[in-house]
Amino acid sequence: MDDDKNKKADDEQAKEELPKYNSDRIKSEEEEGRAILSVEKELRSDPKYREYFKDYKDSSWESFVTHYAFTKVNALKYGVMYLKQKEEAELKYFNMAEENIWDIQQKKLFNFQCLWRAEKVTSEHVEVIPDFYYWNHNIKCCPFLEPISDEEIEMYKNFLETLDVEDYDSVFNYPDWQDYEGYKEEHGGEVEGITYPEWYSYYDMRMGTSALMLLPDIRGEKEDYYLDIYHNHRRATEQQLAPLNIDRRKYLNTYDFDLMKGFIEKFEDSKVYRYMEVYSKRIWDDSNIDFEFFIHKINDIKEYIPIEAHYDWRIALVRAYNNYEKGKVLEQIDVVYRDYKDRLSMGIGYPEDNSYRLDTSDVRKKHLIEARVLNGEPPDLNF
Repeated sequence: MDDDKNKKADDEQAKEELPKYNSDRIKSEEEEGRAILSVEKELRSDPKYREYFKDYKDSSWESFVTHYAFTKVNALKYGVMYLKQKEEAELKYFNMAEENIWDIQQKKLFNFQCLWRAEKVTSEHVEVIPDFYYWNHNIKCCPFLEPISDEEIEMYKNFLETLDVEDYDSVFNYPDWQDYEGYKEEHGGEVEGITYPEWYSYYDMRMGTSALMLLPDIRGEKEDYYLDIYHNHRRATEQQLAPLNIDRRKYLNTYDFDLMKGFIEKFEDSKVYRYMEVYSKRIWDDSNIDFEFFIHKINDIKEYIPIEAHYDWRIALVRAYNNYEKGKVLEQIDVVYRDYKDRLSMGIGYPEDNSYRLDTSDVRKKHLIEARVLNGEPPDLNF
């Protein structure tokens, strides 16, 4: 009896010494085990349960009891989560379509930015360049854009229908819609690669708006001019700060096995080295993660999916899934658009997310005004 008490005390002490994650996991498994035993005890002790299955062999009753107890406890434990996942899956494509129709407004906002920077349009809602990042986040309530039209929805649907799916990428990626500087450099051939959104290119082709990228960035150059004045003045007037005591030694990256090699060779034997090498390669090899992710998603689909021929069966599966996903979103576009128009007709707006009010806008305005004063100009943004 004393041995049992001592063993229990040792177990408790060992548990307390474990990291919290491990001790919590042990506690959870112990609670789950007690719950399973409780269900098993109830099933065995009350004759009504066995009576219900009286036409079945006694030899199968025990396996039913253990399986039922385990299933019930885990269903109660994870049921809420799985039910939520099921509901989210049912709404997935409606929610995606509801998000995607705002791509239309993002392109119109980008077009406005091109015109605004060229000083061809103005708005009381845009004073400095960072304001476009704010409206990028609050595109649903951007007040100076025309509402989405029937023609624009049809054009967007045509775009989705003709969109060529990427091999290992989702059909629907969300770029930095208002990255004017990046897209301008790309358009001018200053950087390699193409990040300009496919939807923007399609819109430009259909609406003849590609020339907007050729407009000069007059406003951007003016803001840069005043910001240079501000920063040059600040550097000239600031006192030289005392040098900081910075630790300039290299950072020890615990995930860099090549860095660990020398340490392991010096302090461990060859067996540990071999095991750690193969373990590290196995754990950090993410070459198949993307594909495995698609396999899990495809496995959840209960419909037939056509698969086109391809020399790599992996790419064929990914394209099949992306085409399926694209089709499902297309099915929901009209439903979402009807909801959008109903909302507009009833005068129900979209809430503005003021938590995203960029400090950079206020800081930019402050710096520009200070620079204008330093330059002998009025303390405003009328330049």
